[in-house]
Amino acid sequence: MIGFQVDNQFINIAKNASLTIEGKNPLLFRNTIPGTKVYDFSALQSKPNMKKFGFPQLLNLNNRQTIYNNVTSYINNLPWQKGTIKLKEIGKSNFEFSFNSSAGDLGLFFSDKKLSDLNFIDEAVAYNTTQKYPDADYVFFPVKNPSFYGDKNPDYEGYINYYQNGALVDNSGGVNKHTRVPFPFLLSVLNQIFSEPGYTILGNWKDTIEAKSAVVFNTVSLDQLSAGTNVFKSLMNISDHLPDMKITAFLIEIQILFGLYFKINSQQKTVEIIPLNNAFENNSFKDVSRVSSERPSKIIPNQYDGVEFTQQEDSNDELSKSADWLTYREGNGKLKIQTSASTLATSFHEDSVNARNWHIPSVEMQGSGDEFELGKRKDNLRIIFFKGIEQDSLGNDYPRGHYEINDTSLRWGLQNGLVNRAYSQYLSFEQYTETIEKEIDFNIIDFLNLDLDSKIMDNHVKYLIESFSAQASQRGLSKTSVRLKRVLY
Repeated sequence: MIGFQVDNQFINIAKNASLTIEGKNPLLFRNTIPGTKVYDFSALQSKPNMKKFGFPQLLNLNNRQTIYNNVTSYINNLPWQKGTIKLKEIGKSNFEFSFNSSAGDLGLFFSDKKLSDLNFIDEAVAYNTTQKYPDADYVFFPVKNPSFYGDKNPDYEGYINYYQNGALVDNSGGVNKHTRVPFPFLLSVLNQIFSEPGYTILGNWKDTIEAKSAVVFNTVSLDQLSAGTNVFKSLMNISDHLPDMKITAFLIEIQILFGLYFKINSQQKTVEIIPLNNAFENNSFKDVSRVSSERPSKIIPNQYDGVEFTQQEDSNDELSKSADWLTYREGNGKLKIQTSASTLATSFHEDSVNARNWHIPSVEMQGSGDEFELGKRKDNLRIIFFKGIEQDSLGNDYPRGHYEINDTSLRWGLQNGLVNRAYSQYLSFEQYTETIEKEIDFNIIDFLNLDLDSKIMDNHVKYLIESFSAQASQRGLSKTSVRLKRVLY
C-alpha cells in the first residue's frame, strides 16, 4: 500500500491511487539537483480529509491553502520520504495532490527564488583581507580593472580594492581614485541556501582549502559619495553581490564547475557534498543476481567519442572574450560538459600606481553601484580563489586572488586542472561502460534504500544504476525497470 501522513495524521487516499517512482543517478545527470522529485496522487474527499485540509472546496481563492508541510510518505507501511504536498485540483470526489520529496521538496522551497532573495541581513562592512571561511563570509583583495567606471570617474586609478602598506587604500585625500567590492565566500552562500529550508551541509569537501578559499567574483561597488568624496558604504548585504540567477541554477553550475554532486537526504535534512571522483571510487555494492531478470531487454555498446569541457565567456569582460582556456577538448568531443560559470584571468604586471610588480586577477568590464551613474547590473557567475597574504616584488604583503590554490586550478586542462582533479574517474568510466536495460524485482526494503552512488552486482558484473522506474500502488511494488551502466571495478 501507499500512504501519506500530514502532521502525524494519515489521510484517506483513493483505492486506485498509485505512484510512478522514478529516479536518475546524479553522478550521470549533471544538470539537475539530485533526488527523486514530484509524484501525483489522489486523496478522497472524506470527512477526515475535509477537516484536515480545511474544507478547501468551500473557500475562495484568497483563503485557500495549497501547500502542506511536514508530510511523510509510506510504501508497504514503511516510511519512505519526507516532503511537502501541494493541492493541484479539486474534483467531484477527490483532491488531486503532488508530493514533493527530497530535491523536489527543496525545489518547491526555492521555486523561482533567486540568489537575491536569500535572507542575508544588512551588516556593518568588515574589511577582511586575511581570513577565509568560516572565519569570514567575504573578503577584499585587489583586482585590476581599468574599465570599471568607463569615463564616469576620471580620477580612478584602475584597481578594485587597491592595497598598499598593509591596508586597503581609501579616498581620504578627496580624490576618488579607488573603489571597493566585497567577494562572498562560496561556502557562505551554500550554507545560506541550504540552511534556509533547514538542511545541514555534510561531507569532507567543505573542509578542503579549495572550498574554504573559493569566492564569488562581482563588480558591485560599495561606492557612496559624501560631499563629492567616495567614502564607501558602512552597511552591506551579501545578496547584493551575487549573480542574477535562480538558486537551483546556481547549485547546478557549482556542481558542474567543481565536479561535485549534492546528495540530498530529506529524512535527515542533510546535503552531503561529494566530489565526483570520490563517488566513482566508491566500491560498495549490493548483489541483486537472485532478483534480476536473466536477460537484458537491451544492450547498448560504448558510445564514447571524446569529451569537450566548456566554461562560459563573460561577454561583459573583454579579457574573457579572448580567453583560450574556457574550452578543453579530448578526441572528437562528443560528450559535452558545459557550465555557465567561469573563472578569471590573472596577470603578473607592474602596478600602474606604485613601483612594484604583483600577480593579481584582471578583468576589463564596467562595474555597477549607486554612484557615478554606474547603475544596477549583476555579473555572470565567476569563481576565483583567495590565496591569502603573499608578497609583491618589494617584499610587501598584499591579499591575493588567483585561479589556482594548492594542487587545484579552476581551469580545465592544466595538470592540476578540473579535468584531472575532478573528472578523471568519471571519464575513465565513460570510456569503458556499456548500457544495459532490464528488470529487477527488488523487495520493498531494498528499493526504499536504493543508494545510486553505490554499485549493484548482477551475475558477477558491477553496474551503476543510471535510472529506474517502478509502480507503487495499494497492491504493492512492481518490478523495477532499470537502465544500468557497466563499471570496470
